[in-house]
Amino acid sequence: MEDRTGELIRTHVEGLDEKMEGGIPQGKIVLVSGPSGGLKSSLVFSMLHHNTRGDKQGVYITLEQSRTSLYTHMRKLGIDAEEMDEKLHVLDLGFLRKELQAAGGEEENWLEFIKKVIKGYVEKSGVSIIGVDSLNALYTMSDLANPRKEIFHFFELMRDMGATCFFISETHGEGDMTFYGVEEFLSDGIIQLTMERTGRSISRYIRVVKMREVNHSSDYFPMIVEKGKMHIVTR
Repeated sequence: MEDRTGELIRTHVEGLDEKMEGGIPQGKIVLVSGPSGGLKSSLVFSMLHHNTRGDKQGVYITLEQSRTSLYTHMRKLGIDAEEMDEKLHVLDLGFLRKELQAAGGEEENWLEFIKKVIKGYVEKSGVSIIGVDSLNALYTMSDLANPRKEIFHFFELMRDMGATCFFISETHGEGDMTFYGVEEFLSDGIIQLTMERTGRSISRYIRVVKMREVNHSSDYFPMIVEKGKMHIVTR
């Protein structure tokens, strides 16, 4: 496998990479957690979109919305996702169901099937950056007899492949970051998105909770989306 030691994956959130020594080290597993409507999917897809504009290949697995719906949503944020089809592979639930049926698999084996799909793209297409939206949906679709053990093996397989993985985790409380409470310990990094209501206005914030091998700020920064670009407010 190609040695990518020292490479950084930029978030392309203006101002945020500077708060974490330039970006995320290649090959890390990063949780992107936050409430519904917190721009988790938008952030992860944007990171994959920008990082595959060069020589990288990526795969984004969406289990919560169709490919068409995702593209429509991203266009509203100023990102033309379809132009990147050859570099950024988008797999939705409909496509994956057909692949699973063709392979003769059962629906309760979704976690194992997703492992095979990702491994295939890494080995055959040279994919080096992955997004999974979301862990919550994947768990709901899977029959996990021993969740903590199976999640551990899932994360370790992703880590062994050497790709950078972004796993979206929807939360329902301020102290909540993961579904089973083990993912935050197994991951190399956590990017947390939060929302705060003031009157009729909603403000969004972003925070790097942890990122191994990186000195980073743990502050909450207001995050703004303008004309397809995300940036933080630092003062």
